[in-house]
Amino acid sequence: ARALFLSEKTISSHKTNLMLKLGLENVADLVRYADQQPSVDGPTGEPSA
Repeated sequence: ARALFLSEKTISSHKTNLMLKLGLENVADLVRYADQQPSVDGPTGEPSA
C-alpha cells in the first residue's frame, strides 16, 4: 500500500472486490490466480517477480 501511496483499507477493498468478481473464496485462491496470470511491470517500472 505504501509503495502505491494507498491506504491499507483501499487495498483491502480492492482485494475483496477482486475475490467477489472472480468467484474466489480466500486469499490463497487469489494468490494462486495472480500467479497464473502474465507478469506485469511493478510500480517502479521493473518487472515484478
